[in-house]
Amino acid sequence: MKFLKFLASVVLSLNVCSLSVLANEDSYTYTVRVFANGNIVSEQKKSQGESLDPLDASSIPQYEEDNIVYNPIAIVESGKDRMSDALYLSGTPVMEDQDYVVVYQKLVDPVTYTIRFLTTDGTQLLEPQTFTGNRFEEAIHSAPYIDGYQAQARNYRFTLKNDGAVYNMYYESTTPAPIPGTTTTITDTNTETETVTTPGTTTTPATTPATTPGTTPAPGDTTTPGETTNPGETTTPEGEEQTTPQEPEDLVDIDEDNTPLAGPEDSEDSTKPSFMNQYGWYIGLGAGVLLLIGLGAYFLKKKKEA
Repeated sequence: MKFLKFLASVVLSLNVCSLSVLANEDSYTYTVRVFANGNIVSEQKKSQGESLDPLDASSIPQYEEDNIVYNPIAIVESGKDRMSDALYLSGTPVMEDQDYVVVYQKLVDPVTYTIRFLTTDGTQLLEPQTFTGNRFEEAIHSAPYIDGYQAQARNYRFTLKNDGAVYNMYYESTTPAPIPGTTTTITDTNTETETVTTPGTTTTPATTPATTPGTTPAPGDTTTPGETTNPGETTTPEGEEQTTPQEPEDLVDIDEDNTPLAGPEDSEDSTKPSFMNQYGWYIGLGAGVLLLIGLGAYFLKKKKEA
């Protein structure tokens, strides 16, 4: 009996240990560090599958050595080539502890460029930021987080060409647009006029039927000429749609002061050839053949008359 009790206690202890190990594995957080010139400029604690945060490019400094300025051009996984799939891109899932390093290049043909943070209708969300890079150098910037808005892409890439160039990062609001309420004027012959505002359709005073004295319209019951709505039912005004931003792209190429060259807004129809481009050659050939037949018939008729 004592042996069985001892065995049961051993098994129970092993189960408790295994459960604690599994719990620790589930709660383990990974560390992602970014080094610039030997110094840590970013350190993130992430659970498995969480996304890398966007990095503010202004927090990654240039450095000078022997009167030569070196400019940050990329962030890559430590020990990996920058041309491989090792770039630091915000939104990438974290699956392990990782160290990233900033790659620097000598600043030999400097140009300045500005990044603006705008809504799709041109409203400025943050103050523009200005940076310096080499002409014809590729730059990658992650879109900073802005409360209430979602970037069209998590990361933007462009090639520096002109000094003073401007590049736009576009955002869409994540707050649903409110549906305008409606006003119904209720007229009672024995009481004063009462105005009630409810969401849904609108009834003008001229079309509101008078109520019988002593009665009260049902709550939420509004009427539009030629239309009846159920009590409590709301109607979205015609022409208004409730839309939510699409999932952002991981990496999008942009041009100077332009909209993204790739992404969810691209239209496939813009790449399709027009009808004339596809069939214009055949139409021209057919017209030429008909012209030749007509000329042949004309000269044949002239010959017979002669």
